[in-house]
Amino acid sequence: MAAINIPELYGRDYLVNFDTVKYIQVSDNEDCGDLIITFTDKSRLVISVGLDREEALGWLESIYRVLAPAVFTSKNKLWR
Repeated sequence: MAAINIPELYGRDYLVNFDTVKYIQVSDNEDCGDLIITFTDKSRLVISVGLDREEALGWLESIYRVLAPAVFTSKNKLWR
């Protein structure tokens, strides 16, 4: 199980279980630093992680950096 605590810009924290995450998007608006997390049951969670798109992309990069080693060492190999 891979779960990460993501702090919001306004002080709240979100504990996200990435076993149930289908994909993560960054808001299209340049002035909006939102991560849009879509789960396997098609529900969505929007977390404001920055003041603009660049900060949200930085968060997305750090999430991938943490999760990538876990994906390749788990029983579910992506390359199969």
